[in-house]
Amino acid sequence: MEEVKSHKKVVKVNILDSEEEVAIELAKYVANLSQKFVSERGAFTVVLSGGYLIDTLRKLVGPPYVDSIDWSKWHVFWVDERVVPRDHPDSNYKLAFDGFMSKDLRSCAASSHWTWKVEDKAMLAVRLNQVSAIPKLSSKFKAKSSMAEVKSSQKDSPNVNIFDSEEQVAFELAKYTANLSDKFVRERGAFTVVVSGGSLIKSLRKLLDKPYVDSIDWSKWHVFWVDERVVPKDHPDSNYKLAYDGFLSKVPIPPGQVYAINDALPTEAAADDYETGLKQLVKTNIIATSSTSGFPKFDVMLLGMGPDGHVASLFPGHPLVKENKRWVTSIKDSPKPPPERITFTFPVINSSASIALVVCGSGKAAVVKTALGENQSSDLLPVQMVSPEGELKWFLDKEAAGML
Repeated sequence: MEEVKSHKKVVKVNILDSEEEVAIELAKYVANLSQKFVSERGAFTVVLSGGYLIDTLRKLVGPPYVDSIDWSKWHVFWVDERVVPRDHPDSNYKLAFDGFMSKDLRSCAASSHWTWKVEDKAMLAVRLNQVSAIPKLSSKFKAKSSMAEVKSSQKDSPNVNIFDSEEQVAFELAKYTANLSDKFVRERGAFTVVVSGGSLIKSLRKLLDKPYVDSIDWSKWHVFWVDERVVPKDHPDSNYKLAYDGFLSKVPIPPGQVYAINDALPTEAAADDYETGLKQLVKTNIIATSSTSGFPKFDVMLLGMGPDGHVASLFPGHPLVKENKRWVTSIKDSPKPPPERITFTFPVINSSASIALVVCGSGKAAVVKTALGENQSSDLLPVQMVSPEGELKWFLDKEAAGML
């Protein structure tokens, strides 16, 4: 990429080896923007030109984009159009329909209609009006193919995504994480990722497959743990070992950007040491700072949930759920072994730019129902206290969501 000064603006110019690579990068760029604006606005407005541009969009027709983009949220316009019949060879509409929309927008084409509007007798605009053909399941559910988005009754109404299987959860989580990686590397030059232990690491496995393993800029990743057991790094209970064996050893993240605890220290000292390390990274702007809370603002936290509703090492009824000063604290009486751990506190967790809560299996269905159901108790589970400054997304398989 080169930066070219044009008048008073700095323009980013991407020079690629071939037209084929241009098409690949354009598809990734458009797919990332689609996810961003659908997430932020619930719609994605796209303006096309004619000519060879349509052929350059061809990679959106193939996987993973054709299956992963939410085409039902697209609204397509033309920057210009020739005033000819739509089936005329000179029509930009015909060019786009034949080369792109008849392949990619097929999922919403059957439930949409085209309207033509002439303005000032000169400009012809084509607008795709979206008309949902998906049946309304209830006031809580809105289905989209094999996924349902559930608006929770809890504060901030997080997006709840329900998938047919854990395999599909893993696929969607990889896409979500890769898109965030692209976004933050582009905006900040770094991507700060916080992971938990347990089944979460297994759910990251699709990041090891193409296209993600080759397209992600792993050199910009900085990896942290939301909690850790105070055991040696090669101990079976170590979250570091779990992540290293299942994920970190298989991607080229620089070792100096993987921030494990100092396992030679006692519990309280290990928590202090980890917090000190975070403060140094905040000073160098590797970790952003929340302008709202003043706590560190990680780009994404990828979290699991325990069958009792705990997140990190913050357990129901434990005093540490109310800790509001420390960044990292220690626990010596964890109700789940091993008893000695360090953990991020809720002010740090909730200062995040993005949080993904990944929950699979029928064994957690009752807690998911408690967390997301309409009958909210005043005694909140720790998972119900997760409320980031940015976006919260739940990734559930249908077993975990079975009681909703």
